Amino acid sequence: KDNNLVIIGSNTGEFKSGSPKELFEYITKNHVDTKVHYYLPFQEKSIINVIKYIFFHSVSFYRCKYLISSHPPNDFFPFMWSQKKILINTWHGTPIKSLFFTDKKETSNSLSRIKYLNSKTDYFITSSDIEKKIIKKCFDIDSNKIINTGHPRNDVLIQNNNLLRDRYQIKSSYIILYCPTYRRGKNTQYFPFKEFNINE
Repeated sequence: KDNNLVIIGSNTGEFKSGSPKELFEYITKNHVDTKVHYYLPFQEKSIINVIKYIFFHSVSFYRCKYLISSHPPNDFFPFMWSQKKILINTWHGTPIKSLFFTDKKETSNSLSRIKYLNSKTDYFITSSDIEKKIIKKCFDIDSNKIINTGHPRNDVLIQNNNLLRDRYQIKSSYIILYCPTYRRGKNTQYFPFKEFNINE
């Protein structure tokens, strides 16, 4: 194992996003001695290129010591890893709805997969004690594996609280961001506010 090699994955290998993306940029900029690769096989357009990509990156994947992921284990398809690696699960959201072990409609197969993922997870990052308790209940994971580090995807905004305003040249004194999320068996409604009046 190469203790200086990190493989990062997000969004099931399709594109860079969230905390893994911010960590990739941070490590690349601030730790030049660390070798860091972003594993994105499904950004390729053809199945042949996906297979070539996976084959080409297989050596690095098995040699690396650290894995950082937002959607494990899907970020590293088709690879699984041994206890010799350290997986850091950044997750891809903050649960404000029932997930996994708190969702009464969850299947037993899905819960078994989560338990298996827990056994492969070394660290699960959260931003507060409240979130830690929620993650503990949703994933039924050992609380010793959950650490409050903050979320890199959010912390970068806090460090520069004018980032959004400057990037989008927002003139208003208020910014309202509505982010709909997945609901089982329902289509996402992007703006479900019938009472909204643009003139008001």
